[in-house]
Amino acid sequence: MTQANNEKPILEIKNLNKKIDGQTVIDNIHFSIQKGDIYGFVGSNGAGKTTTLRMITRLIFANSGDIFIDGHSIKNDSILALSRVGSIIENPAFYLHLTAKQNLILSAKLAAVKVPKPRINEVLSIVDLKEAKDSKVKTFSLGMKQRLGIANALLCYPSLIILDEPTNGVDPCRLRMNIRHFY
Repeated sequence: MTQANNEKPILEIKNLNKKIDGQTVIDNIHFSIQKGDIYGFVGSNGAGKTTTLRMITRLIFANSGDIFIDGHSIKNDSILALSRVGSIIENPAFYLHLTAKQNLILSAKLAAVKVPKPRINEVLSIVDLKEAKDSKVKTFSLGMKQRLGIANALLCYPSLIILDEPTNGVDPCRLRMNIRHFY
């Protein structure tokens, strides 16, 4: 891919490799994504899509290669690199005994960057959960949990958003979520 305006890529993968139980599942991939680009991984089950996303978010480690987020290596500067990422990998996990708002407050407190208090209501509104903000997550449907996961991914104003099957369980009518808020 070409780089527009000589800007550094928001995500750059260089010679990434991963073996699991002696089997190569990611073989020397490399690509870059510019700010504002939208990409999707398409492939059959077991093709390595989620494995790649898990390496980008540092949930698992590559055997070799490197990943740069906004120019920062996740090997050498993982805290700074990952502070720019919002993600859902597989199923979002929350404290079921807490409300949606309480879960987001906790995420904001644990974030590497300061999250202004109004941001919590803003992201809940983006995913159409503002009315359910004081409901315990244990009462949520799968789709509501997915939308809360998207709200959590957006919480820290990420430069890079990584969503692994974010529409799993989401009512198609809810997919029209205020997309203009993402940009």
